[in-house]
Amino acid sequence: MKRSLLISVVSATLALIATPVCADEVRVKDLGRFLGSRDNALVGYGIVTGLAGSGDSPRSQVTQQALKNVLGRLGANVSTGQVQSRNVAAVIVTATLPASAHLGDRIDVAISSVGDARSLAGGTLLMTPLLGPDHNTYALAQGPLVVGGYNFESNQNLQQKNYPTSAVLPGGATVERAVASHLVGADNTLTFILEYPDATTASRIADGINARLGQGYAFVRDESAVGIHVVDANVYRLVSAV
Repeated sequence: MKRSLLISVVSATLALIATPVCADEVRVKDLGRFLGSRDNALVGYGIVTGLAGSGDSPRSQVTQQALKNVLGRLGANVSTGQVQSRNVAAVIVTATLPASAHLGDRIDVAISSVGDARSLAGGTLLMTPLLGPDHNTYALAQGPLVVGGYNFESNQNLQQKNYPTSAVLPGGATVERAVASHLVGADNTLTFILEYPDATTASRIADGINARLGQGYAFVRDESAVGIHVVDANVYRLVSAV
């Protein structure tokens, strides 16, 4: 019932789209998204250093091998048996690359331990490539972690708050490759996807766009999508007008 009422209110608002925009009017763009414009998930595997004995134990062979590889790339020739420090931890690094990201932009990063580290507090993430599903590098992450919890033992009493084996790195990754948004389809149209599919809402959105831009611009594909013909080379000018 609440959803039907919301759709009715939104549909009635869209019927007024031909009039100047008011403070309480809902834009078409607020009801969904354009097909081809989406965020992209990134993931990477890295090493956190600088931990005060709260990192992975020597039993974690994955961490020893990863640290050996890092040191080897920096010119240090060591074996996994020589890497016994508990001041390092192996982590998985994740981030979201926005559709609007450009080369050099900064994005937030989330870090989580994959070994038996007790806490990542005080650690620094070493340079970590962040990969997309195509295994290409789209960003590089590095910097000191922000941990929102703690874990320590005093007089045989263990105290913990939140999750000290997870951390964030605000603005900690630099975009190295942008992802182009392909908004215009093969039929030279934009496709607007409704957040809540409804045939009546889709029809009224198409009518509202035609009332503002001219008849023949928009048409209903189905209950969840509205097509918009692209007649101007600047597609983003058309998007801003919707």
